[in-house]
Amino acid sequence: MLLALFVGAITLTLFQIFSISEGSTVFTLIPPLGFGRVTDRGLQMSLLMSLRMVASVGVIPLAVALTPSTQIVSLVSGTFRLSPAYTCVLITALRFIPTFGERMGKVLEAEACRGYRADTANPFRKIGMILRLSLPLLVTCVRDVDSQALSLEARGFSPDSKTRPAAIKPDDFELAVLGCVVVVIRI
Repeated sequence: MLLALFVGAITLTLFQIFSISEGSTVFTLIPPLGFGRVTDRGLQMSLLMSLRMVASVGVIPLAVALTPSTQIVSLVSGTFRLSPAYTCVLITALRFIPTFGERMGKVLEAEACRGYRADTANPFRKIGMILRLSLPLLVTCVRDVDSQALSLEARGFSPDSKTRPAAIKPDDFELAVLGCVVVVIRI
């Protein structure tokens, strides 16, 4: 996931680096035409934006993996006042992300055992292969969602319910860590 984040950050850097014209010119891609002018200010701002994106978005999987579902439900439903139906959808999606990745690995292993070569350096071919292999994965995930919906119905879940879970307040250490993260991101 971090590799995908870095690729996205590099792509955004390339788009932004050429759009900022402030500052002195560091280099030009095609000097005779004056095309692709890169300035020191543009380089600094685009790299800073990329690092901020990776730092802020990269911690989300770690936070979701280390935070119990009850605290996430408390935050989303209690603090943010999201309706129970949307809270259920969000928590279900967060639970299925690691399961989806694990199952995709198993599908790729099974296909490799059958002689299907999925190890290619071409990113477009790799995306095409993963999309073709995603159909069995999608079918199993739909079955899981259906069984979870039946389970929620059997337990009396109602999207029209007005009751909210009890709010879990952060302690002093958690607030201190949050403050440090905010300071680091603002730098």
